[in-house]
Amino acid sequence: MDEFSARREPRYRQVARDLRRAIEGGRYSVGSLMPTESELCREYSISRYTVREALRLLEGEGFVSRRQGSGTFVEAVRRPKTYSHAWNSIEELMQYAKDTKYRPERVELRPVTEEEARMLGAEPGEAWLFVTGPRFEADDKRPICITDVFIDRRFADVADEVWDLDHSIYDLIEDRFDAVAAHLNQEIQAVELGPEDAARLGIEPGTAALSLTRRYLSADGELILTSISRHPGQRFIYAMELRREG
Repeated sequence: MDEFSARREPRYRQVARDLRRAIEGGRYSVGSLMPTESELCREYSISRYTVREALRLLEGEGFVSRRQGSGTFVEAVRRPKTYSHAWNSIEELMQYAKDTKYRPERVELRPVTEEEARMLGAEPGEAWLFVTGPRFEADDKRPICITDVFIDRRFADVADEVWDLDHSIYDLIEDRFDAVAAHLNQEIQAVELGPEDAARLGIEPGTAALSLTRRYLSADGELILTSISRHPGQRFIYAMELRREG
């Protein structure tokens, strides 16, 4: 980077780059505690705000994690890989479930809230089977997302079987009830992670994320299940290929 470009680059990015090089060079090892915000302020002659933005950037890249009351810890000495997946059909989307591992943390039949009811096209207070947990790629210890699943009560008998699946929840429902998803509706939205999701993902609240809402519909248009997956921005790439018809 030339001198002119360096002057134009925000100070927090310069600091983040310097700290990144220090981590990659072995100055800070995995599991070690980074200098405090005050120490970094003195070392770089910068404000606490600039320090926090630099650390937020490194956290988004997977190099560090910040823990309330404990400090900032090194998580990796090189940039962790970003999970990338492309699908152009329902079958390819199902393969995504086979290539990753979903680990439910909670499974319960419960009434949906007003906000959830609007999303599901249901009535507030209706009972739906709710499943939530992180999803991992292969043997990676860092979750790539948190996924909530809302399953129509007609299929609630699958509750005991979702804890240790090697395929998708939808595949389970299809096998048990012959409920075939002929249509899939998907919405993508940029969001900020709330405190609960951030804690489960091991990152800072307010981190940018990509939220994917998928609705699986029968040929008659009846909703089978809805899933909402929230992916931290630096851990996931959504790819698709479009072809011209004719």
